[in-house]
Amino acid sequence: MTTFLEPTTAIVFKKLFGEQDRSTLLINLLNNLLELPTGEQIESISFNEPDTETVTLDVTCTDKQGKQCIVVLQINADSDVQEQCQFIAAQALARQLKKKAATGALAPIACITLADSRIFSQDSRYSRTYRLIDAQAPDARLQHTSFVFIELPKFTKALDELSTTTDRWLYFFKHAASLEAAPKQLEKVSEIKEACQLLTEMKLTRKELDTYEAEVKLRRITQAQQEAEEQARRQGMHDAQRKLIEQMLTALPMEQVADITKLSIEQIQGLLV
Repeated sequence: MTTFLEPTTAIVFKKLFGEQDRSTLLINLLNNLLELPTGEQIESISFNEPDTETVTLDVTCTDKQGKQCIVVLQINADSDVQEQCQFIAAQALARQLKKKAATGALAPIACITLADSRIFSQDSRYSRTYRLIDAQAPDARLQHTSFVFIELPKFTKALDELSTTTDRWLYFFKHAASLEAAPKQLEKVSEIKEACQLLTEMKLTRKELDTYEAEVKLRRITQAQQEAEEQARRQGMHDAQRKLIEQMLTALPMEQVADITKLSIEQIQGLLV
């Protein structure tokens, strides 16, 4: 049986994407996660020393027009990830200012967080991008910082539903550790095919393996806690909905309650069980 390592552990992610001779993998990943148009896609990257331990990779990217940007990636950041991202972006800007006059052109900063735990509870979107905009004119925005958050637990597409390269990368990150072989749907992208192969061939030292196993164990605990919290939240919503319908049925017939709540009579009966 083929054994795939977990690609969203920091140590494995760095081995997959943090080597200059495998920069094509990271370039493909970034072009898709950032949804860059053809004329602005990244063509080359160089690696920077991260400013903080929470940063997994820090790279300077050059696009087809010779323009540069800095991309900072975090894997499974802490619960205060939103504050961390803003701090990290500020550090990357400050680092540039130390190298040139304050009036010089600064490369834009994109901070990407790829997490296998939930960051936002507001809705079911698995990907969201934040930019600095003018509150009175949302079409106007400052160009220097943007933040991309990917929540893998919210990505629920099956293999036969994958339609884009981004879909395939997210499926790879979410499911690779449970695969026995690389699915054909993933191998359609040569970079993902190579990443799958590398996961099966990668060798870890004893120290690296201990670090890897500790991170995986901690992640399983976090996931179990989140799943329990989500189940409790859903049960609470179910109980509240059932109580409301019970109150409505004391004054209204079943058909009218169904019309008001937009639920079928069968759904209402199911809630009352």
